[in-house]
Amino acid sequence: MKFNVTGTIRGQPVTLTYSKGLIGGPTLTGDALAVEEVEFMVQALQGTSLGPVGGPYFTKNYLKEPLAAVFLIREVFDEDAEFTGDVPEPPRAPKGAII
Repeated sequence: MKFNVTGTIRGQPVTLTYSKGLIGGPTLTGDALAVEEVEFMVQALQGTSLGPVGGPYFTKNYLKEPLAAVFLIREVFDEDAEFTGDVPEPPRAPKGAII
């Protein structure tokens, strides 16, 4: 799985690529600011529930799960973040759920 993010962090234009292969752990590449900020946020949020409304929620190893990585990266980037590529989608809410 691989996806790219373009946008800004504190107004500075950046790009980031998340890739998760079958062998080895996930990798982040791109502008140093983006990589460093995401890695910092991984440590800062350890133990905090992260995920879409209705779950699944993640509390550790955020970068090992692509969906958790999307939510983590959204916390780091400004609101203009644009995701492209194989971006995971959260599961749909069950029929009749009020969200």
